[in-house]
Amino acid sequence: MVTSSNPNSRWRNLGAAAGAATAGLFAIFDLYQWASAYAADRFHNDFTFYFAAARIGLAHGWPAIYDLNLQQAELDALGSGIKIAELARYISPPPVAWSALPLTALPYPVAYWTWSGLLLVTLGLLLTNRWVWLKRAARCGHSSRRPRSGARLARRQVPPRPLSRPAH
Repeated sequence: MVTSSNPNSRWRNLGAAAGAATAGLFAIFDLYQWASAYAADRFHNDFTFYFAAARIGLAHGWPAIYDLNLQQAELDALGSGIKIAELARYISPPPVAWSALPLTALPYPVAYWTWSGLLLVTLGLLLTNRWVWLKRAARCGHSSRRPRSGARLARRQVPPRPLSRPAH
């Protein structure tokens, strides 16, 4: 166990541990909410609209993904029971629908779980990569903390100049 004589490092470590524990609890709660929402109604999620927009784009062309009548028809074809309303419609840019395009060859439930799995894998890779970066930085003796402002960074890099005295 490495100990430090600096009391600030102890508080910083305790703060990081408390933050990690809190983030873990929120992640568990979020997974619970995700599972319970899917169990209650598997269609009330953003992916349903991405999937429907991708199918509309394939069948009617990409400008048609914002046609509310086509959106309603596609949601009905999926069996979602969602009615198009002010807050329930596809409003994202076309690349979001394009990202769901490869999954339109699959039945909706398989496409949904594939999408969710890809999101979880991506999250895991991002967290793992961040952890690896932090471990490398610590091993090389670099601080993982960044200056809080550009002014602070500038003060660290520019040596102080002596004040000049006014001429009499």
